[in-house]
Amino acid sequence: MLSAAVTALLFAALFGVAAPAVATRVAPRAGAWLLTVGGAVAGACALCVLALLALPVAGRSPEIAETGHWSVRVFAQHDRLSLGLAWTALAILAFLVGRGGLVLVRIAVALRRSFRLSRELGRMAGALVVLPDAEPDAYAVPGRPGRVVVTRGLLRAVSPQSRQLVLAHEQAHLDGGHHWHLAVTALAAAVNPTLSRIRGVQELCVERWADEIAAGFVGRSVAAAALPGVVALIRSPARRPAAAVAVTGSATGLRAAALAAAPLRVRPSLLLVAAICAGCALVATVVCIGDMTRVIDLALDAARGTHR
Repeated sequence: MLSAAVTALLFAALFGVAAPAVATRVAPRAGAWLLTVGGAVAGACALCVLALLALPVAGRSPEIAETGHWSVRVFAQHDRLSLGLAWTALAILAFLVGRGGLVLVRIAVALRRSFRLSRELGRMAGALVVLPDAEPDAYAVPGRPGRVVVTRGLLRAVSPQSRQLVLAHEQAHLDGGHHWHLAVTALAAAVNPTLSRIRGVQELCVERWADEIAAGFVGRSVAAAALPGVVALIRSPARRPAAAVAVTGSATGLRAAALAAAPLRVRPSLLLVAAICAGCALVATVVCIGDMTRVIDLALDAARGTHR
């Protein structure tokens, strides 16, 4: 089991290295989905493996074994992991679960407030909400349905083409469910530190994804020229809701350069490299589960035989 556990953790870590490099070299929509699905798999595998490594702490405890109706002696004989390793895994697991829980609570609270705000805005207007603020701003508020919010200050400060670019960009965030992609990768990075890079790359991917869709309305060259100016105008006011997704973001120069160039292709071969890492982590985790299940079954059978 130990070798399978190490293999699972190693491939999960390799995904954390390979996926960000791949995601920036393929079409942004494909890159975002790679980081979301693969990140979820790699994060879940890490937690599962740590839980399995920590299981001997419970398996060799007479009090817990009595409650679970298994044999401590058989469990100890067939499980080759040391208690020191098991306690270490349990400590790491507790820390990561706690960190992931905090991130999950923040995400849940932010999305709940966003959905409530979306309903409130819907009573005032339709899918597009124009605020009377003089400060330039534009963002997408996730909800059912989501709302695109812009201020009068932004509408007055930009040209009609830039205005169309901004509105299309924000609508693309809502249509693509980009807030869910960001939430999943943030949670995966919290429970598996080897995935820490995917969060920032995901933010870039969803922005480039929305950029590409918006460029279809105004033209790539126009979008490339207008994007830096629009981003420079928007300073992310504090009143913007936490779950909002906006046209602002890092790597504006990189995004403008991507719009000025030909669109990136999906490139299945590159995606496959990163997907294999996540897939191998999943397979190794399943092997770990199988090994531990066999030990638990033996311990349960032995306890049943003793009681007879």
